[in-house]
Amino acid sequence: MHPALLVDEILQLVFGFLSNLPGPATESRWTCAQLARCCKAWSNPALDWLWMHLRGMEPVLTVLRNCEDAAPEDAASRVLHYTVRVRTIVHLRNPTVPDALRNCTAIFPRLESVVLFSQGCMVPYALASSPSLRQVTISTAFPPRMGSIDALIERSDAAALFLQCARMQAPDIQLLRIRGRVSAKLNEVIVSYTHLRSLSVHATSFRIMTFATVATFPCLETLDLSVFLRADEIQSRIQPSSANFPALRDFTIRAYGPVVEAILVRLPIGVLTKLYLELESCLEGPAYMADVFERLVEKTSDSLRELSVKDRTDRDNLQSCGITQWYDLNLLRPLARLKQLRRFTLQNPDLSDDNLRALAQWWPTLEHLDLGTYDPHAEVSEWKSRLTPAAHSIAASSFPRLSSIALPVALPLPNLSAHDQLE
Repeated sequence: MHPALLVDEILQLVFGFLSNLPGPATESRWTCAQLARCCKAWSNPALDWLWMHLRGMEPVLTVLRNCEDAAPEDAASRVLHYTVRVRTIVHLRNPTVPDALRNCTAIFPRLESVVLFSQGCMVPYALASSPSLRQVTISTAFPPRMGSIDALIERSDAAALFLQCARMQAPDIQLLRIRGRVSAKLNEVIVSYTHLRSLSVHATSFRIMTFATVATFPCLETLDLSVFLRADEIQSRIQPSSANFPALRDFTIRAYGPVVEAILVRLPIGVLTKLYLELESCLEGPAYMADVFERLVEKTSDSLRELSVKDRTDRDNLQSCGITQWYDLNLLRPLARLKQLRRFTLQNPDLSDDNLRALAQWWPTLEHLDLGTYDPHAEVSEWKSRLTPAAHSIAASSFPRLSSIALPVALPLPNLSAHDQLE
């Protein structure tokens, strides 16, 4: 065997290549299993790769079935030979703890990440816990597709109990993701995770008081929210203070414009570096975004490096109401004061070729510009400005540091000769 094939970094590349091969995942896993058997030097690296990510308990049960004649302590030892390699596990069902493992203090002693989905939220704590746990993803699911309200609340309460236990055994959990229905108990547990560095909540029944407490988390650097919040409740429950979001650098939110503005007012100055906005539909048009952009600039003029804006408003509905304003240069003008901006995304704005030159004057160090892509099937309103094929050359000459760009520009049709036209 070539000595290079004994280098761990190269082995990892080989296993990664196998896992990305087209075809059923079982084929690549079968290949890794054969590699673990064929060479002693490859055995442990291949087993590590096979057991690093588990989807359910079936592999563990398979090992136990092969140990039916062994004493319980020997069977447990054999299982731990494999489960000590597990770093991530996904539970989609509610399994029971096998009898042979009931006396194990830690079935997955090096587990770092766990995903509990639907019925998996009911999993016994021993099958999803470890002192090494750093990331927890919980999806109770949404009605009615994944069950009744009572079933979702039961899962949410079970997830809350799991998080309570996990906080005591694994105090260094840094990332928490919540999807689906959030029960009262789960709301209460979320606020106890004050040490989080990253929190993502896409859920219903997320309480304003939970959000108010999250705002005070001292280490929270990344926040991703798709929840129902009201601007007036934010204004009454969270007073503007330097204690709000003291470490927040990366913020993603889907909400109505006034909610976004209310949150921006409560951010510290000069901390946020990335903002991703997904704005709910507003039948009055985006004129309100002038105030949102002003608040954003007040807080991040020297810090924001990435800004993405996606508006879910249907522009055809605006036109039927007699509203023609969209995201034009005047509406975007406050953003000219974002001195550190490197990446800007705005889907299908109302901009012309000349406006690109203005953007280049605002952000001379911009590296990525995404204004959407051309859709030949989309109807464009008569009042909307259009970018022409010349926009590409204008952008190339105007933005000296630009490395990537997307523009909603139709490619010009090739000039066909008379011979080609006849054919």
